[in-house]
Amino acid sequence: MVGAVLFPIEGTADLRRVEAPVSFGAYLLCAFAAFGGIFFGYDTGWMSGVLGMPYFITMYTGMQYDYEAGKPIGVDPTKFGLPSSTKSLMTSILSCGTFLGSLVAGDVADYIGRRPTIISGCFVFCIGCSMQIASTNQTALFVMGRLIAGLGVGFISAVIILYMAEVAPRKVRGALVAGYQFCITVGILLANCVVYSTQARNDPGSYRIPIGVQFIWAVILGIGLFLLPESPRYHVMKGMIKEAAKDLSRVRGQPVDSNYIKDELAEIVANHEYEMQVIPQMSYIGSWLACFQGGFRRRGGNLRRTLIGCGSQLFQQITGINFIFYFGVTFFQQLGTISDPFFMSLVTTLVNVVSTTISFWAVEKIGRRPLLIYGGTGMVISQLVVAVIGVTAGRPEEHNDAAVKTMIAFICIFIFFFASTWGPVGWILVGELFPLPIRSRGVGISTASNWLFNMIIALVAPYMVGNDEHSADLGPKVFFIWGACCVGSTLFAYFCVPEMKGLTLEQIDQMMEETSARESTSESVATILVSCKQTRFDIKCPNYRELDVEGLNITVTSRPVDNGEAKGRGKAKASEGTEILSNAKLRLKAGGRYALVGRNGTGKSTLMRAIAEKLIPGIPEETRISILQQTSVKDVNADDLPETSGPSDGPSVLEEVIDKATSKTELEKEINALSTGLNSPFPHDAVFALRKLRLDRMKKRLFVLDKDARLRSGTRGLQARKALVEYEKQVAAAEAQLSQPPKEISSETLQAETQEAADLLGELQAQVEPSRMAEVEGNAKKILMGLGFKEGDMAKSAGSLSGGWRMRAALATALLKEADILILDEPTNFLDLFGILWLQKWLQHMEDTLATPPTLVFVSHDRDFASSVCTDLIILKDKELTYFHGDLPSYEAAQAEKRIYLTKMKEAQDKQRAHMQESIRQNLIQGRKNDDQNKIRQAKSRQKRLEDRMGMQVNEKGGRFKLNRDLVGWHTSSRAEIVVPQEERGVTIVLPDPTELRFPGSLISLEKVSFRYAGEKGQKVRPPATLIDVSLTVGMGDRIGILGLNGAGKSTLIRLLVGDPAPAGAKVTGNVTTHPRLKLAYYSQHAVEALQRLGQSDPSLTALSLLTSEVSPDAGLDESDIRGLLSSLGLRGNLVSSVPIRRLSGGQLVRLELARLLWRRPLCLVLDEVTTHLDYETVTGLRKALREWEGAVVLVSHDRWFMRGVVEGERDNEDGEEEQDEEEEEGRKDGEGVGRRRVVYKLAGGKLSLLEGGVREFEEGMERRVGRLIGD
Repeated sequence: MVGAVLFPIEGTADLRRVEAPVSFGAYLLCAFAAFGGIFFGYDTGWMSGVLGMPYFITMYTGMQYDYEAGKPIGVDPTKFGLPSSTKSLMTSILSCGTFLGSLVAGDVADYIGRRPTIISGCFVFCIGCSMQIASTNQTALFVMGRLIAGLGVGFISAVIILYMAEVAPRKVRGALVAGYQFCITVGILLANCVVYSTQARNDPGSYRIPIGVQFIWAVILGIGLFLLPESPRYHVMKGMIKEAAKDLSRVRGQPVDSNYIKDELAEIVANHEYEMQVIPQMSYIGSWLACFQGGFRRRGGNLRRTLIGCGSQLFQQITGINFIFYFGVTFFQQLGTISDPFFMSLVTTLVNVVSTTISFWAVEKIGRRPLLIYGGTGMVISQLVVAVIGVTAGRPEEHNDAAVKTMIAFICIFIFFFASTWGPVGWILVGELFPLPIRSRGVGISTASNWLFNMIIALVAPYMVGNDEHSADLGPKVFFIWGACCVGSTLFAYFCVPEMKGLTLEQIDQMMEETSARESTSESVATILVSCKQTRFDIKCPNYRELDVEGLNITVTSRPVDNGEAKGRGKAKASEGTEILSNAKLRLKAGGRYALVGRNGTGKSTLMRAIAEKLIPGIPEETRISILQQTSVKDVNADDLPETSGPSDGPSVLEEVIDKATSKTELEKEINALSTGLNSPFPHDAVFALRKLRLDRMKKRLFVLDKDARLRSGTRGLQARKALVEYEKQVAAAEAQLSQPPKEISSETLQAETQEAADLLGELQAQVEPSRMAEVEGNAKKILMGLGFKEGDMAKSAGSLSGGWRMRAALATALLKEADILILDEPTNFLDLFGILWLQKWLQHMEDTLATPPTLVFVSHDRDFASSVCTDLIILKDKELTYFHGDLPSYEAAQAEKRIYLTKMKEAQDKQRAHMQESIRQNLIQGRKNDDQNKIRQAKSRQKRLEDRMGMQVNEKGGRFKLNRDLVGWHTSSRAEIVVPQEERGVTIVLPDPTELRFPGSLISLEKVSFRYAGEKGQKVRPPATLIDVSLTVGMGDRIGILGLNGAGKSTLIRLLVGDPAPAGAKVTGNVTTHPRLKLAYYSQHAVEALQRLGQSDPSLTALSLLTSEVSPDAGLDESDIRGLLSSLGLRGNLVSSVPIRRLSGGQLVRLELARLLWRRPLCLVLDEVTTHLDYETVTGLRKALREWEGAVVLVSHDRWFMRGVVEGERDNEDGEEEQDEEEEEGRKDGEGVGRRRVVYKLAGGKLSLLEGGVREFEEGMERRVGRLIGD
């Protein structure tokens, strides 16, 4: 198997990073390899001149020529020349040899290598040249020499393209392979120069010198190939990985152990192994037949590649370019007004050379496909101009010099378009198209087709323009034929040729399997860049509730790219963004409930967005994904009821939820439109109703495609951009069809579309069947009631809801939709405890309520909620995804046990290793001292045993370690090293000590406080009291928790505690007293929103500048003290001084707001939903800090775990503490500290009552209510 342990193969799944920087040596290497094009070009060029040489014509025909007068003797100058049959045979026989040589070259290159095959071609070519030089008037000897030389050229032309494509860096591969075409044009130019200098000679040197010069090119190339490395892909194909690494090292100019070499080699090996599975080893005939497997319409089929390769060579040849270079001299002679046709041929050759250099830049900037289309269009126009002039003013009998010069000018323009487009790009395509297992044969077939069509052109062209017997004597009219062929070339490029610019050969294989020609491109602009190994496989899993993606890489970039830059550079580089995942595995099992765990900023929301928008290659388009995206900070739950805060018109909450989940309103509109059309007395109304409906649907689809084109990355993004362009054309066609006059609609079309409208109406009516919609409405009501909506609230306008309640409605929509994968990002942010418990129960029992429950992926900062709902954890850490079956406490316990186990194993092995090493050392000393070979052998044996046995004794699953199964690939040892995972350093938050109180007393006291809001104007009955006879005392060091449902009045009670002024018209009774030295800090649940507004008002405002402006001079805090305070809360470095507030995340804004409160060193903290936006680690750190803080804390939160820790003093193992609350209290009562009062209150019906059972008592009460609601 390729890739055995002979050489270490490591790599990355990100194909954008597998190549080293392009070195100067790589340019020289490929430029020298392109030198082989001179063979083809020179041989093409000298033949055209030699066929028109007077001495060569005299030698083979006997017609005499007056060299002094410069004209033939006794013969019309237009009739002086070789017969068409002789010219056809001499010219075409070379192509016959190259055709045969190209077919054989692929096998030879696979057997002995690319480099030896090229050297062999040079040798064969020299033999053929010798035979041509030796001939005088022996047509057979000359033709045989041409045939043998053609065999050598076929070897070289087929394999040199293969060799260059395999060794050239992808960034410049097109330009370097274009160098092959440049060398062809240089060869043609050199040939014309030599022919021009010898054409007037009256001896055999006139034609032998041009032929003999070819030996120079053969010797240079043959000797130079000895110094070049072999293709690394050839050695990979042969299983010689070590040699492949050395070859790649020389080609890329990097050390063998460089990561660049390892990454690229790993990609080559992996791609070859995959292709060998798809194209298995077979017989010799079968290996050729493999090039024709799969249909042309099948994107991944080899037949499609082969036909594109052969087609590009066919249409390159029939453009008419070889007519110019093979028979240009004789054609110019036939025009009659050109005094020196040899010089004119030299001019056209020079245009060819200069124009080819443009392709070096254009092929990598513009791309392959656009060049072919533009070039084909230019060739069509120029050739038709030549043909039109040639049959009018440019006829030979007209003797119109101006017309002939115009024809020559447009022939040069034609050569310009060919040389800069079809000439080089045709060869580039051949080198890039084929996968490694059939690359040599595919290139051989394509190159052979080039020479086959070359031979056909050389065979028939003399008869097309010849003026002797059995010839058509078309003259300039032949350009009508070449122009028509160029039309076919342009259409072929548009419909069949894919874009491969900027892709590695392995990425081209992937792209060919995924896209059609018109969908293909190589550049994209996207916010999220995604790649994975599944890109190549195009797996359509029948169970859409499962995902299995390997090698997942996600990078987020916010780099703006304008349209002009997008055309030049395309997608932002991965290095310019933030890498979220690198070579990760994403695996979801059907029906599983996965909690995605990771710190703030690790990319959890980005990953879920990539799944929901199907940016990850491998997620089938048919997968139904429902997502609740993370709320913006202004939408976080407020402790209020769904009161009217906006327009009261529009659909109700219930209607909007049903409509978004089932598209009911849209279906009803479509039904009404079709019904009206079908019931109309005018028969065409049904047709136009159908067409209008089609157009509306297409426009919606166009919006989605436009969004995908903006968001998607990589090959999928490029597909989306192409699909958008194509769909825009379809929409334009549909708009034109809608505006078609009725009289132009045929009766057949009228009947067919009317029947289609009737059928569609029946389908739509079935979707809104009353029984089905009643069932959907019943489910929607259950969900809305569970999320806190009452019957009256469901009837309210959806547009009147506040932010938090709108998000509850969005959650209800996500739960109601029929989905394969359900994604919830922070669903508990806007729920009270009742809603959290209901959602928890609903998600736990989806398999009981739904026939096919969706696979759930969710993120939640509520630890109890996450642990209760999830069956598995996905841990996003260090750009990797790891999985654990169980909840978060189980995972933490398992990690702790694993650390202990591995630590003990490592300590034991370290002791054993030290003992064995000492034994080995003693044996070596004694053996060398006494020349005891037994001791030395024993020491070596123990050393080998030490190397083999030290390391992991068990695999990841706990079973016995097996080398072949558990340590695949090349490694320096037989066992994996024992790596003890470091204990995660939690987030540490340090709260400053409160100021000294000096004299005792309650900090805040409420006695018999009642509160009632003012009613609306004109309302006779005042609203009920929000608070009734509430009494509450807060002392130093107290921990007081307040629980209650949304709308119970918790925020009202908090505002009374902190002394906020009452709203206008509100009535407050009772006494509220505070300590005279009280310093109080209040964290509002709207604090983050307020900070965002502050940041938007001053875009340059940073955390440090904000805090500096707010700190009073009496506080005595300088910049270092402020930085220290921010650092203690997790805001460090440039984050506080360089990043504006408007760019901080929600969790960072929470920390900043706490810093704004804590610099005053308050005696009492009042916190209202402080955990919103914070991750597990930060919540844990804040929980521990608040539990130990000396001041008083009044806490309102729906996070049960946080409330139990801060208020009730519950301790968990992750805190690393062993003391219990009772011990703490006893120590404090003995004088070691201040005694704490820890109480939890419930606010319901306006009354504040003490919960003896604490948080658990309130939770049990809510669970009973939830159970009654869902019938548990």
